[in-house]
Amino acid sequence: MYKVGRLRMYSVLFAAMALQMTIAPYLAIGGVKPDLVIICIILSGIFFGPRAGFEAGLLGGFLQDIFALDFFWTNTFLGVVTGLLSGTVSSQFSKESKSVCVLLVAALCGVSMALHYLVTSLVSPYHALDFFEYLAGTIFPGSIATGIVAIIVLFYFQGIFTIKNGTDLL
Repeated sequence: MYKVGRLRMYSVLFAAMALQMTIAPYLAIGGVKPDLVIICIILSGIFFGPRAGFEAGLLGGFLQDIFALDFFWTNTFLGVVTGLLSGTVSSQFSKESKSVCVLLVAALCGVSMALHYLVTSLVSPYHALDFFEYLAGTIFPGSIATGIVAIIVLFYFQGIFTIKNGTDLL
């Protein structure tokens, strides 16, 4: 496990949400905005384990719910699931490889987006797109855009937390 403080983790999530609302529209790749908050949730799970991924997903998803025009608690639920999943999956991969981390972020972002579609389809019977149109038009481009931006975020994430071996504080 790695060592990290809650205040620092929460500050990173608040900063990611602020950047998501202000700068992310200008980082759109092919018309798709990368999700900076989900990148931080996934990286928290990868580097700090499922417990920290759960906590980061809870706060990050709640922040997204506050500012999103979506069904309330959907993003919180999906943030928690994504954080737990990234923390659980990360034990199978090398955290030292930046390319593996970026690929995990892109893949888990795609899983999170697919789960978002499925959860909202359970709540609302009205859909503009069917799942395969959403997969081709949103999930694949969104995962790729998030993976590309994750390269930059990963560099700053490792610098902010000065990741060292130790025990998990979260």
